[in-house]
Amino acid sequence: MAKRHTINVAGPWLDRGRHDVRDYGVLWHSWDTAPGGDAIWMREVLWVHYKPERLDTSFRHHPPGLDRFLTKEPWQTLAEYGTSFRLSYEDPAFADYMAQTVSDVLGATGANGVFLDWWIDKHPYLTESEVRAARTRIAKAVRKRIGPGPILMGNVGWSREASTHADLNGVFMELWKRPSKRGYSCLELARIEDLLIFHDKYLAQPKIVVLEPWRQAKSSSSSDRKSKRNIAWAGLFTAMAAVVPRNGYILYADNARDRSSDDHGHYFYDVYRTDLGRPTSGFASVARGIGYKRFEKGLIAFNATPGDVTVEIEGKPLRLRPLTGAFCRAGSDEWEC
Repeated sequence: MAKRHTINVAGPWLDRGRHDVRDYGVLWHSWDTAPGGDAIWMREVLWVHYKPERLDTSFRHHPPGLDRFLTKEPWQTLAEYGTSFRLSYEDPAFADYMAQTVSDVLGATGANGVFLDWWIDKHPYLTESEVRAARTRIAKAVRKRIGPGPILMGNVGWSREASTHADLNGVFMELWKRPSKRGYSCLELARIEDLLIFHDKYLAQPKIVVLEPWRQAKSSSSSDRKSKRNIAWAGLFTAMAAVVPRNGYILYADNARDRSSDDHGHYFYDVYRTDLGRPTSGFASVARGIGYKRFEKGLIAFNATPGDVTVEIEGKPLRLRPLTGAFCRAGSDEWEC
């Protein structure tokens, strides 16, 4: 955490053949050794489903006893991921089994923590209350076993729910949308701001909040990532991730169906290299959808509304165009962005 930059980029399931791990502040994958660089590195631990042909690889660090939890109930996912079956994680014994698994994984890999996908209540076969009860048992058992230090992060998507946040210290906001060609509505942007505030408030320390909105894809080509509209979206979301939570991370990524060969594919935008030093203030909310944060060498602000606004900060005017992020240094009479 001490090596955070102005903008901190996340690398979910990062493809090391396409991207330099040194550009990322937080990473997770199924690797068995640290990827290098200064990133917080988490090892993904599977807990909701399995592929029979991958038991020896995907579950190689799980202790004996996994057979008890294997079912033949199909787990529905995208066709490109193949056929999976559900684990009976609602079994009360599964929580202690997961606690031992996470402890073994951390010991075997030296990872800084673990990542749990599907950390939401809407699952097939069980009611939302049944899933929530299972997640709560798992989170408490894991945290009790590994102690307060390691990162325990869940993929919470769009959910606004904090039943396990006392034991979680990180969330991944994977903001699924359909169709791929649309952007995010102003109502959705307001919801995203609210979720950033919510998770930052209720997570355990160090409160890592990873924001992954998906690009407005007019085509599946990688060149579409660099279109004017996507550069603008990337700037807005980068500003929101830097300003709202205390320890925010950003990845403006492809939609799940854009490129089957490149899950969480992305372009490394110039805005990610912004250097304004470290934050010197918390989140200052001007109005819903508008806010800023001071940094050592300037400020970052965002306007997630459809209106053009001008705000005065420290006696200097700052114009914020609709649906944009601003990365500014102090000029003599105004903010220079």
